[in-house]
Amino acid sequence: MNVTRYPLPCPPAMPPGRWLLLILPMLGLLAGCRDKAERVKPIWSAISESVYAAGTAKSGRQYQAFASAGGIIQTVFVHEGDSVRAGTPLLAIASDVPQLTQQNAALAARYAALATNQSQLEEARQRIAQQRRTMQNDLLQRTRQRQLWQQTIGTKLALEQKELAYAGSKTAYESAVLSYQTLKKQLDFAAAQARKNLQIAQRQASDFVLRSKIDGLVYQLYREKGEAVTPQTPLARATPATSCSKCR
Repeated sequence: MNVTRYPLPCPPAMPPGRWLLLILPMLGLLAGCRDKAERVKPIWSAISESVYAAGTAKSGRQYQAFASAGGIIQTVFVHEGDSVRAGTPLLAIASDVPQLTQQNAALAARYAALATNQSQLEEARQRIAQQRRTMQNDLLQRTRQRQLWQQTIGTKLALEQKELAYAGSKTAYESAVLSYQTLKKQLDFAAAQARKNLQIAQRQASDFVLRSKIDGLVYQLYREKGEAVTPQTPLARATPATSCSKCR
């Protein structure tokens, strides 16, 4: 069987102008997409706008003062802008308990002072002196009785009595010395303890007075007289001064 092949017909040639009509819209579409991209182009120019913000300027060395105890502000000793030295009272917090405790501790310290109890020590010393004289006298009597006994004079009972009397007076003397030493230790301890209690009471009372820790200026006072405060409440803000020639 013979098959006859015929050539396929070629498509007609497209005119050159029609190619341009198809390509140009596509190029325009691509160019349009590129134009939509955000672009930033920095330039050098004078400042034309200013930005404002609220804030608080603080010195790098300033500090806030806090009281060590809570209560009601009784007295304010300074004003904002005053120059102060370290240790200057800024304000006082009212409290009667620390003052009464301090007064009671002062009374106890005066009562327990060693100078106040010299009469007790003197009495103990006199007791020692008396027991020493008694012991020396009994020793003399025992010595004489022994000498008589060696000379076969007197009785053994008399000698034993003299020896017993001396032993008793010696024990009483040693007891008087020990009592004096114990009394002095007790008085020394009581005086030292009373002084320490007074120091503690004074320290507790000083906690109710806020004092400056630096030489400088009182920049701001946060509270006024009559306001209640706690140890966590800031009471004042101070700034070190560059020169303390005007600090009082």
